[in-house]
Amino acid sequence: MLKYLTPFFLSALLSFLLTPPIRLFAFKIKALDYPNERKIHNDPMPRAGGLAIFLSFIMAIGLAMLGGVGSTYFKFLLEESQWLWVLAGGLVIVGMGLLDDIWKLHYGVKFLIQLLAASLLIYSGFTVKAFSLPFSDRTISLGFLTLPFTILWIVGIMNALNLIDGLDGLAAGVAFISSLAIFAISFYTHNIPGAFISCVLAGSILGFLRYNFNPASIFLGDCGSLFLGYVLSILSIQGGFQGPVTLSILIPFLALGLPILDTLLAILRRLLKNTKMVQSNGTTLTVMGIFKADRAHIHHRLLDMGLTQRRAVLTLYGVCLFLGAGALASVFLRGKSIGLLLLSFGLATFFGLRKLGYKELEILKSGRLLPIFSLPLVNRSLFHVFFDMFIIGLAYGGAFILRFETFDLGPHKEMILETFPLLLAVKIILFFLYGVYRRSYLMTNVDDFLRIFQAVFVSSWVALLFNFFIFDYSISFSIYVIDFLLLLLLLAGSRSSLRVLSYLHRSGSKSGQKTIIYGAGLGGTFALREFRNNPDLKINPIGFIDDRPALKGKLVHGLPVFGSLEELSRIIGNPGPSQIVISFKKISPKKLNTLKTFCQEKGIILRRFHIGIEDLTKG
Repeated sequence: MLKYLTPFFLSALLSFLLTPPIRLFAFKIKALDYPNERKIHNDPMPRAGGLAIFLSFIMAIGLAMLGGVGSTYFKFLLEESQWLWVLAGGLVIVGMGLLDDIWKLHYGVKFLIQLLAASLLIYSGFTVKAFSLPFSDRTISLGFLTLPFTILWIVGIMNALNLIDGLDGLAAGVAFISSLAIFAISFYTHNIPGAFISCVLAGSILGFLRYNFNPASIFLGDCGSLFLGYVLSILSIQGGFQGPVTLSILIPFLALGLPILDTLLAILRRLLKNTKMVQSNGTTLTVMGIFKADRAHIHHRLLDMGLTQRRAVLTLYGVCLFLGAGALASVFLRGKSIGLLLLSFGLATFFGLRKLGYKELEILKSGRLLPIFSLPLVNRSLFHVFFDMFIIGLAYGGAFILRFETFDLGPHKEMILETFPLLLAVKIILFFLYGVYRRSYLMTNVDDFLRIFQAVFVSSWVALLFNFFIFDYSISFSIYVIDFLLLLLLLAGSRSSLRVLSYLHRSGSKSGQKTIIYGAGLGGTFALREFRNNPDLKINPIGFIDDRPALKGKLVHGLPVFGSLEELSRIIGNPGPSQIVISFKKISPKKLNTLKTFCQEKGIILRRFHIGIEDLTKG
């Protein structure tokens, strides 16, 4: 351990000494971050602080080598020419970042330069060719995806650190904690190159944090955040700067979990916010919105919750420490222990995102998928036929996968390819004969589901008999049972998708007057359905009251029955609902007077829901 402390403190000291002159240099070259509606600071701030980290990083490595400090252990840096390519890529990134700090380059230009830096690493032989799975000793070869994945990883981590750089000391602190986690893992696994580089990087960041932590006197800038992402992308997956790399997929995703999560959320959030699936001139799909900056990153959400800059940063430091500890623990854990670790992180992430209030990610409740059903193509019977053909194939293949408990269907490939065409033809023909394609696809009801069940049941038996008499293959009866269940589930799910999405969208909407419905019987449920299906009424039902004691506390169509009319004073507090709607025709004068008096005292509107038929033949 002692042999790593000298370069760590050396790089920290160099960074500490270099940052003040770099700050003056940033003012001189106008590398300044000016305040706007997205920024937290109020005055122009120097941006090129990453130069101090880069210079101290390079100088500490060079001095450690020239001064003989650890030369026995780290001589690989002098012997391996690939290190020069890593350095060249770093120079490209820092140079591009500095130009961006001064003149704000176009994102397309920055992306191309990042691709160039990643290509330099790939040219030197640095590639990820396989994954090692966390639950076993098996590896998955990436094959032709080797180059795209390596580029995606390097460019992705660079931009992840860049995106999270929104508060004083946040990106630098996250990179510091990630570097320490990678150092600990490298030290334990005897990965000397990884341990040395990560400890030098951590020292360079630590010296800079003295000036970057809140209240900051200098920012990282793009030259700093992109360089940190560049080095961490290499360290997080390298097993030495030579040869192909096998990535233990769990470790880097935990060690860099916070910036990765924030980047994925940003992409998904911006895509959902800026993408319009249907426009008046036809179907359009644009993804350029993902490059449009917003003020909805994780650190922004923490500020909106009332945390100060310092508390928000310290909270995220704690998250990074938690993830870094998980990355280190994954080195020691095996089997079920890994599963429990992933489950705990998954639950923590889920509840954390809910606490942060990412409502725009609730795709099903947002109604963003509903315009798909208005497309002319989706409403054509020919589309329904081809879609069902896809579902039939999916169910048949899924039956073999579930029956033999493997995705490797090689031994059954010939049997599947020979029997599937007949099975497909039989089922589509019987779907026609049962009138499946004469039914409304988008407004499926109980009668339609019964007809689908009959068509699937009969077609499965007919396909079984045909295959039995025509082919020599001995297909297990259980495959047909699984195929029947899967096909029925997929068909019913596709037919009910519009109704389900519409219901989720309505139930998720909280707009309109808060309304309590009096009467939870047929009239009440009919009124509820009308209020939910007709947004023009601007009514938001929140529950029922009903005089039947047995219904108290129960849910009716997802809404609670609060109690009876006599309990109204206890049920309704301040602020109460905007209105009460009576859902039945016959109500005693005593109860009606009670309701009127109560509503007048509380300032609540009292209405009655009724259905009428107007005769237009007269007059």
